[in-house]
Amino acid sequence: LEASEQSLQERELKIRSLTMDAERVHMQREMDTKAAAREAEKLEAELSQANVDLQKRSAALAELQTAHQHLEAVQTVLSKSEEDTLVLLERLKDDHAKAAAELMDRITLLQAETNRATTEAKNQIAEVEVIKAAVAMECKSSERRAEEAEDRVLKLSKTLETERHAAME
Repeated sequence: LEASEQSLQERELKIRSLTMDAERVHMQREMDTKAAAREAEKLEAELSQANVDLQKRSAALAELQTAHQHLEAVQTVLSKSEEDTLVLLERLKDDHAKAAAELMDRITLLQAETNRATTEAKNQIAEVEVIKAAVAMECKSSERRAEEAEDRVLKLSKTLETERHAAME
């Protein structure tokens, strides 16, 4: 009877140990999930900032295009004026050519920056997706380990209860 009681005590200790292990695994899973969520929020904030930058660049590009259209309208009006405006027109043509070249350079630069920002945003989105996938895999693994630990605890509890009843009989 003493050996049976000692065996029961050892099993109870083992069950407690397994229960504590399961709780540690669960707590670690929660900590990992929270850390991954913070990292995802940080990356989303960076992505949001990249989108704001992209919108600013798009607005600047629209302003440059408007300025270009304005220059074309001015050129049209001047071409319809009289002889003395032809001199001005020639000057404006030169200015327009310079402005158009500058605008094209700016547009090219803005397009390059926009492409870079878009690529960065896509990379950040990909990083967020990778992190989300890793968190999901870790969560599933943690859940599986926790379930396995719970199953072992239940089995040991049932065995202990059965042996208690057997010992009492």
